[in-house]
Amino acid sequence: MKRIGKNKCPKCGFGSFDTEPNQYQILEFIDGKFEKIKMEGINKKDLRIFCRDCGSEIDEQESILQGKVILKNE
Repeated sequence: MKRIGKNKCPKCGFGSFDTEPNQYQILEFIDGKFEKIKMEGINKKDLRIFCRDCGSEIDEQESILQGKVILKNE
């Protein structure tokens, strides 16, 4: 697994993230946290975040704690 940068997906290096399907929230990891760039659809309390390119699930809390994008443990 190659790491492209702390604000990118550690698996594929893509820099945009979204939430569960049908929510259409587009996120970027900026200054140590996920920022909503565009939001359409339902707002949900417990969001699951995924890489827009490879679909890997991102661990939101751990990413915020460590200041870089962290994949969710399988």
